[in-house]
Amino acid sequence: MKVLALDPGFAKMGYAEAYIDENNSITLGLAGTIENVREDETFNEYLNVGIKNIVDRFSYLLSLTSPDIIVAELVPVGRLGSRSELVVAGITACKVVAYQAELPWTDVAANSYKKTITGNGNATKGEIKRKMYEIFPHLKELDKQERATQKEAGDKVTGFPADLYDAVALGVWGLENATD
Repeated sequence: MKVLALDPGFAKMGYAEAYIDENNSITLGLAGTIENVREDETFNEYLNVGIKNIVDRFSYLLSLTSPDIIVAELVPVGRLGSRSELVVAGITACKVVAYQAELPWTDVAANSYKKTITGNGNATKGEIKRKMYEIFPHLKELDKQERATQKEAGDKVTGFPADLYDAVALGVWGLENATD
């Protein structure tokens, strides 16, 4: 089974492909973020451009990964403050594309997948990141390389965003718990 996992967001949506390889081990495929940078446009212009970007990038991801199922963190509507509308719009755009492709979709509450992955339903972003390093040790080296690239480019050195690690954790959860 192959899972495409999403950590919802509008400014930054994490994604990760996870699957069971020929050795029956969990393997990480593509992972990254879909980003929408807000310039000086109005809210509605940002929303329209962002939805188009998400639909285009998500459709492309589906063509690259050919998942059996999509797993996403359940969006706590209204609990994200001013970001709620944008986050719901972003994940809804992905759901529409998935439904049109006739792909099964599973939503999971953050505390549910965090408890399964770390043993703590209230795990922090840092705890998720450390657990993903345990499962996928090569992620730590890739993050180190990303930091070096950011430094060389004169960018702020942050490494991979937390949204990426959350998506990876959702992918692991999906392989162990989701059914298509």
